[in-house]
Amino acid sequence: MEFDRELPFSPVCLSDALAPFPPIPTELILVILELACVDGGRTAYAVCLVSKHFYALAKPLLFYSVAVCGIDQIDAFSDRLSLVQRAPAIYVRHLFISEREIPYDWNDSRVSFMDMPVEVGWRSHRIIEAVAPFLETLCYLPFNGWRNNDILQTDIPFPRLRELVISSYQAPLMASIPLLERLHMRTRYPSESLQHLGQLYPRLTYLKVSGFEDGGGCLIHELKRSWGIPSTWEEKENLAFCLPPLRRIVLQHAPLPLDAWYPENQIEQGRARMKELVELAESELAVGLSVEEPIYAERELGQLKLAWLSRLDGGQGCWGVRRPQRSID
Repeated sequence: MEFDRELPFSPVCLSDALAPFPPIPTELILVILELACVDGGRTAYAVCLVSKHFYALAKPLLFYSVAVCGIDQIDAFSDRLSLVQRAPAIYVRHLFISEREIPYDWNDSRVSFMDMPVEVGWRSHRIIEAVAPFLETLCYLPFNGWRNNDILQTDIPFPRLRELVISSYQAPLMASIPLLERLHMRTRYPSESLQHLGQLYPRLTYLKVSGFEDGGGCLIHELKRSWGIPSTWEEKENLAFCLPPLRRIVLQHAPLPLDAWYPENQIEQGRARMKELVELAESELAVGLSVEEPIYAERELGQLKLAWLSRLDGGQGCWGVRRPQRSID
């Protein structure tokens, strides 16, 4: 029986397909693997299963980018850092830690919203402290906003860190990060959290502030002052933002509360702030400012992880506004 040479199952075609590829230098393979293994470790793990040769090449990249979500994964990675003789910490360049699982089951009764075990926060800090000297990007999301985040209130060095996403209820930033270029702060009170930015992060050019409520007035006032826009803000609080020259600013107000018991006057204040933000973004003087539509927490965690992966892949991440804030009547 004659086989059609054009058919994919022809013995000749099969022989051609099974012929060895031309030899590729190991250095080039390493470059390809470094570009591919930036998804939290999944691709590096798959490459390690190909052969012993590829296992040896890809093993250091297993920890090049690490994403741990939830109590179980945090415990496992923390134990691995402490038990392995040659700790993988020196390979970690990109780290995502969420003390909640993603997607998070808000009906899960194992751990209540306010009663997260203290050990989880301690283990998260231990992980970050171990990999801090080698990190280039970090996204850290504590279990809830009521537990103050003191990662940036310590003397942990971050000599290589260029991008940071961090959630803090109102704890001020105190640790200097000399190479930091992009900062996304999730905080209810920017007036407490964003102090002395220019001195702490001299190379900062991108700033996103999300989830803010009561303390948003001072942030709006400080931005207006830096752009020479008149402000009606009447608080007498002593501001110390000292904003550096910024190329891009993204602001995202917290969603307005839907609870019937929430004070009506505070809802009106929040609506007024959101309206002021939209008007500010429309001003020609507010160069580089974008205002993003609020998002509820159950969706935000997943979007933050996708944004982190996007940045590793060369995308815009959280700096590309998905849904601009609409006008508020």
